[in-house]
Amino acid sequence: MNINFKDKKTIALMITAGTLILLTAAIVAIVFLFPAKKIEIPDFSNKSKVDVDAWILENDLTVEDVTFTYEYNETTEKDMVLSQSILAGEKLKKDEVLNIILSNGYDPTLVVTIPDFKDMKYEEIHQWFTDNKFTDVTYEYIPDQKVKKDYFIKSNLT
Repeated sequence: MNINFKDKKTIALMITAGTLILLTAAIVAIVFLFPAKKIEIPDFSNKSKVDVDAWILENDLTVEDVTFTYEYNETTEKDMVLSQSILAGEKLKKDEVLNIILSNGYDPTLVVTIPDFKDMKYEEIHQWFTDNKFTDVTYEYIPDQKVKKDYFIKSNLT
């Protein structure tokens, strides 16, 4: 069988076209029959930033997929989740960003009325400062003939 050059060119074009059609069909099948893995969003309430970071790593997500916003919160410790932008159980869609709101701890600019400590003992004063989230408080014992031991004498607020 003799095949001239013109026939060889036609055969090569047909093989190339057939190959392109098969590749296109394979790509379409992969995209539609095997869609990208959809990640289900868990409930992050009562979780820490460390827990969220572990979930991000486990699901191969990036900073483009998950962002963090910090807010002061008087009832929740620093780096604990306050809320999330996508509800638990929903899937993270392509090009969607999950925003996690984290506690930045207690607001240091919060104004608190200090009570009269005059008739309070050390334990009561210490407990009041602890309950009101004060972190930089020092106590000093000063001997005084007129005031009973462990009772308040004076304060120095700065």
